[in-house]
Amino acid sequence: MDLQHYKHLSTSEKVLLVEEIWDSIAEDAVTLSKENKKLLEERLSTYNSSSKRTSWETIKKKVRSKNKK
Repeated sequence: MDLQHYKHLSTSEKVLLVEEIWDSIAEDAVTLSKENKKLLEERLSTYNSSSKRTSWETIKKKVRSKNKK
């Protein structure tokens, strides 16, 4: 893959492209190893026990607003 093709994109366009790629990956069936599943469960537990967290929607809005300036 030639990444030079994407160098002309603005930062916000690159972020949107990456989001679309991640969304397409999420649609694929993924099989996790026992180790990876355990790690994800540990991270989710840590996340759920923390009161300091920011929603993905809030993060996207902040990034997009900074890129508009």
